[in-house]
Amino acid sequence: MLQYRQYGSSTLLLLLLLSLPACSMLETSQTGNLPVHETTIPQAWTANGRISVIRGEENWYARFSWIQQGNDFQIRFTGPLGETRLQVSQTGSDVRLNTPSVAKKGDDLEQLILQETGWIFPVSSLHYWLHGQPEPSATVKIQYNKTAQIQAIDQQGWHIQYSRWMPVAESATANSATAKKKVLPKKLVITRDDLKIKIIISQWLLAQHSLQLSN
Repeated sequence: MLQYRQYGSSTLLLLLLLSLPACSMLETSQTGNLPVHETTIPQAWTANGRISVIRGEENWYARFSWIQQGNDFQIRFTGPLGETRLQVSQTGSDVRLNTPSVAKKGDDLEQLILQETGWIFPVSSLHYWLHGQPEPSATVKIQYNKTAQIQAIDQQGWHIQYSRWMPVAESATANSATAKKKVLPKKLVITRDDLKIKIIISQWLLAQHSLQLSN
């Protein structure tokens, strides 16, 4: 179960959760100072799956692979035949965007994506949302379901709706019945104004499983 990133009495939070049979909406106006021990995102991870970006009558579909190593990452979007449609990455302060016909460098990855595609892709916040957590430096509203699991996040003008979750092994003993597991999102829909981003994750690889960034 994902824990609420706390801004009040834990006793009061427990009473609120027990008193609401379906779901509850909790809001914070604080914009920082989240407890460090509640940040459970590993330093190394990989998420593979499918993504669709819909804006008005425009539709864009791809498979994706997001590889994270510390603060460095690479996201590759591929077509049905495995061809790379778009690749974005950050290594240190080096930010890059590549398509079959374009190669760009800069210091703001979201701006590069906007210039190339015409739509906003909130990479920095999505790092947290993919893991079912709010971005820690911004005001947030969190909606919980009846099992006190996060159902929706409203943050920075975005609405993130979680509809499916999946158990994921936390260590290299992924095939062991006794492997320690955590529950991570499998399906989420992210919306803002007329933009809708649908993500279905088919595979999570954590810690030792994570792949290496390519050149």
